[in-house]
Amino acid sequence: CMATSPTPLLAVLVISALRLEFCLALPPRAAHTAWRCLWGCAAPRPGTLNRQHRHRRHCHCFCHIPTIDQREGGAAEVITSLFGGVDSAKALFRSSVSEKQVQRSFGFSRTAELTYGEFDLHFFFALLRVTEPRPHESFVDIGSGCGRLVLAAAIAYEWELAAGIEVLADLHALAEDAHARLAAASEDIGVALAPCVHVCGEVSDALPPLLERCPSTSVAFIYATCWPSAGPYLTELSLSLAASLKTGSRVVTVDKQLVSDDRAFGWDFQLLGRVEMANYNTYRSTGYVYELIKPSKPVNSDIASCGHTGADGVVS
Repeated sequence: CMATSPTPLLAVLVISALRLEFCLALPPRAAHTAWRCLWGCAAPRPGTLNRQHRHRRHCHCFCHIPTIDQREGGAAEVITSLFGGVDSAKALFRSSVSEKQVQRSFGFSRTAELTYGEFDLHFFFALLRVTEPRPHESFVDIGSGCGRLVLAAAIAYEWELAAGIEVLADLHALAEDAHARLAAASEDIGVALAPCVHVCGEVSDALPPLLERCPSTSVAFIYATCWPSAGPYLTELSLSLAASLKTGSRVVTVDKQLVSDDRAFGWDFQLLGRVEMANYNTYRSTGYVYELIKPSKPVNSDIASCGHTGADGVVS
């Protein structure tokens, strides 16, 4: 077959070269895994280019496997090769980019709340597991920075949409660039990527129209260590989330907690669980996972003041 038809052989050689280029960019252990599984699962059959085969979720390669451990491990390898580790020179560069723009755009007024940090991927996936993502749901990273967690979630889970909201334009540009590079290479390296979108703006302005594009419930993530709060409670953010998210949505916060409104037509953030793990930026952090329960009548920001919070996390 190959002797009489050189085209399939040429295609195999081209694909092999692309895969080799990708594997050389990975750490040795990841490169070995990637090379083995890219040949084993994505190689075309003789005489055909079976492009759809690369996107089957049941393939036993590091991004197309049935177990959640392997999906998360593969996503972590890809994201680390693209962005570097949380203590890498690339991460320090992004921190510098963030700090400079905060100074240019806001002076010292928002320095603390816009402190840049990159969240540990293993910690992130541990928190996502508690949310138990469901088919047709969407993921939103609020304060998404360079888009690192958005892309990690888009590889590990089959979201309807994976989105990030970032107020700093320079970090937003880095996120769009990283997404474009990964999307361009995804077919050749055998990575199935959920649809992604990156939005630049304040969360209060960007979140409602973004969620209008999502027909089902969502999972929201907030690395909230430096987020504005009343003590440990995210009062203003709780109102924004309750007004925008659909009931049944889950919210993950890190180091700070959401509050509920116990008045008529209020909302309830029910705590599903908490996870404490090592965190490069803070030594250790605690992640809280909530499910939003609210009545059929939409939350009205005029009647849901979040100015006072009780010790039990309920608005009073």
